[in-house]
Amino acid sequence: MKKISRNATADSNRAALDTVQQWLRRTRTNLPRVQPVFEFICYRHYRKSGEFALHQHANYEVVAVERGQYRCWINDCELRLGGGDVVVVEPGDWHRDAYAAGLRLYGFNFNLEPAHAGVSTPLFARGIAPNLKMFHADRQYLRPIFKRLLRESKSSDRFAGAIQDALLLELFWKLARSLPASALGPHFVQVSASAQFLGAFEGVIRENLKLRVSVAELAASLNLSESALAHKCKDLLGTSPARALMKCKLIFARRMLAEPGTSVKAVAAELNFSDPYHFSKVYKRQFGSSPSDHRSRP
Repeated sequence: MKKISRNATADSNRAALDTVQQWLRRTRTNLPRVQPVFEFICYRHYRKSGEFALHQHANYEVVAVERGQYRCWINDCELRLGGGDVVVVEPGDWHRDAYAAGLRLYGFNFNLEPAHAGVSTPLFARGIAPNLKMFHADRQYLRPIFKRLLRESKSSDRFAGAIQDALLLELFWKLARSLPASALGPHFVQVSASAQFLGAFEGVIRENLKLRVSVAELAASLNLSESALAHKCKDLLGTSPARALMKCKLIFARRMLAEPGTSVKAVAAELNFSDPYHFSKVYKRQFGSSPSDHRSRP
């Protein structure tokens, strides 16, 4: 029988890891998430002073001052911004703004898709003071993304829309990171923390697929207690950490067994099972057929 060689099976290992990743991400698709959707971006250089009338927002608007002085009123609260200052106006806010000659700024709009079952996840906590919706950022922190977004918004390339959404995702999380923690909505914080945990858990699973590790070691890798890890996995994945790891191992094994000439014994050894009998037993419990049956299929 053919034995697994790390060099000879590099491509199949990557394919198997991709299969595991796909399962983990499918498991996450029904969970709450934060998904910004790009609407519009512009760059303005005002040659003379002026003012925009009071209006109510239906989506999020970000104003990032590059140079000059900008004044606005959000829900009757006056804010003054200079170079490097950023303010985020949320849906439902009443907004009026005034601009001075020489002002240069980026403005863009986005929406947040409902996080789960049609329920929205507001970025901000309810009723916060408008001054908590602004922050100061180094010019090079956000400006490169603004410029790339603006360039892509003018492109007719077939992939421009996807690139805009990817850039918006990076920009959105940089905005969220920069805002005062007290300004963020509790549900937004909870959903964001869940997504962060799942991303970290996926990484730990991938690193330990071929090792024999305990739940305690998995928890330590994530800086969590065993009970905290168990609760998070139960809430977000519907299973225990040990079962999640085992299922990923078995999905990986099934993909490896699809490689011509690969033996059950070699796959069991590669994934650090105690012996081929134990591997076959848990494999059949998971998939309803033995690894040999799967391997023999065309």
